[in-house]
Amino acid sequence: MATNLALISRNLVCRRYDGFPPRRSSILQWRRQLATVSASSIRHPKNASQLEQAAAHDGAPGIATLPASWYRSEKICQLEKRAIFSRGWHVTTVVSEFRNVGDYRVFDFAGRSVLLVKGRDGNVKAFHNVCRHRAYPLKTQSEGCSGVISCGYHAWTFDLAGNLIKAPQFDSVPGFDKKEHGLYPVHMHITRGGLIFVNLEASETPSVTFEEHFPGMAALLDGFDFQRYELRKKSVHVGEFNWKTRMDGYQECYHCQVAHKALSKSFSIKEYFVENHANYSQHIAKASTNDKDVYGSGNALFLFMFPGSALNCFDRGWQRSSTAPIDAGHTKIAMEYYVDPDLSEQEKDDFVESFSEVFWEDCALCTQAQMNLDAGVYERGVLHPSVESGVAALQAQTRRLVLEHAALEESLGHEVNPVAVRPRATLNTTKSPEDSLYARLEQREW
Repeated sequence: MATNLALISRNLVCRRYDGFPPRRSSILQWRRQLATVSASSIRHPKNASQLEQAAAHDGAPGIATLPASWYRSEKICQLEKRAIFSRGWHVTTVVSEFRNVGDYRVFDFAGRSVLLVKGRDGNVKAFHNVCRHRAYPLKTQSEGCSGVISCGYHAWTFDLAGNLIKAPQFDSVPGFDKKEHGLYPVHMHITRGGLIFVNLEASETPSVTFEEHFPGMAALLDGFDFQRYELRKKSVHVGEFNWKTRMDGYQECYHCQVAHKALSKSFSIKEYFVENHANYSQHIAKASTNDKDVYGSGNALFLFMFPGSALNCFDRGWQRSSTAPIDAGHTKIAMEYYVDPDLSEQEKDDFVESFSEVFWEDCALCTQAQMNLDAGVYERGVLHPSVESGVAALQAQTRRLVLEHAALEESLGHEVNPVAVRPRATLNTTKSPEDSLYARLEQREW
């Protein structure tokens, strides 16, 4: 197979809500990392046999899918939020978006709102977007700039390092100490190329480091100069389908020749394959040789990062998408599009629009598939071990994490929420009768 490779991505959307710059030699090295892929590896991904063994069912050919009940159950969805989205690492944006002190951005991950802000020391910091007083969101706009972080409910005010500096009328409360009520910090990792990842666990250190969670991925990211590009467009969409319905479609191009006619002209779909790693996948195919193709004729780096993040990187620009559940039947997809500042205005628009066509095609596929997943006729399907190996990897990891977390909660007799911050003893809430009643009610079988 030719060395001129590209990694293909598809992004599914529905209702619209309206560093270290690498030298040229680094860019060439990044391209060489994609290397020559043999025809045999395309037909038989190296981990296909393990996937077959891990997900085989009753000796039937192929790999069993997750049951349809996992795509419509609200209890499963809430368990996934605790078991999956409350752990791991999620991509947000790039450091270059924070130009001035006080610049901030807000991101949502399965209902957990995260605030990124540039501090007075010039560094970006991450906090949970929740006031320590009465839980009101500190920032209700998706972006902006302010010298302090002030809550719009009772005017509790924090500095850009997260310290509480004003709590109206609390100076007269005996024993109240501002130092005890700073913002909840969020774990953060910034790659060499300036990408910001966050981990939402409340523990002092994450249960898994960025490098442990994505082994080997940094070598792929470090060769791409994310900060060279300018932000062209941001969008947030809500799809009427389960988050796994979207990501299952993202993790294969088995459907591309049927559903994405234009995309199939830009890439050799017949030579497409997915290479799965721990918690991420590379989508690889031979790229177009036409310099006028909207994606260009150069190589690209496209990565899926479990559970719902994706990066789609070309010479002409790159795109970030984050997918997370709202509830069992609704999914939030946030996207950002960055373009080469040297492109013409038309070329910039064409690059962004090229993604949109695929989005809406996939949105229709997901919405209609979800209708049948909800209907109760379809119970379980089968996956091809090669062309759907990415789907199998996604579902296997989902299955493992959910079952492990459910077993943990059952052994303890209560929910385990990794993002929950334990109240300080000074608040005197330990073993309160309210918490005890809640726990008893939640364990009842009605």
